[in-house]
Amino acid sequence: MNRIKPRALPTADKPVRILVMVRHIYRGVPCDAQRCPLKRALQEHFPEMTNIKVDVTGIWMSDKAKGKRYQFPPPSKMTCSKVLAFDAAGMIQPFTFALTAPIRVTEMRECRKNTHRKTWKRNPVDHPPTRVADTRVFGIAGLRPPPVQRPPPVQRPPPVQP
Repeated sequence: MNRIKPRALPTADKPVRILVMVRHIYRGVPCDAQRCPLKRALQEHFPEMTNIKVDVTGIWMSDKAKGKRYQFPPPSKMTCSKVLAFDAAGMIQPFTFALTAPIRVTEMRECRKNTHRKTWKRNPVDHPPTRVADTRVFGIAGLRPPPVQRPPPVQRPPPVQP
């Protein structure tokens, strides 16, 4: 199996030069952070990194093999102006930028599956579902809301005929 050799991260005394080439610019999409030319260049330069996020406030990358999340300082003003020009016009000239040492390195947390889902269910006795759709949401198969009970009509005496 052909493995890609990971490249060294920048240090305080040795920044890494990232080249944003024409292919990154052509494949980039204006005003889309997931398809930014800088992100594509970083993905090509650091293939072992995942969850790359490029913003005017900073650059974030994760290394799952090491279990670390790196935060780099924001790109220079010239680089930010190039990204803004790309977002406005959709085409820019190739350029390079320097990626300096990370300003913060944090440990990645383990992902727990299905943490976004609600684990509780309503008690159907205390809170009967009001619509058929509620029965699907709370997993109560075949339970329909009780019929609406209306009071019996008022019995009036027949009218008296004179």
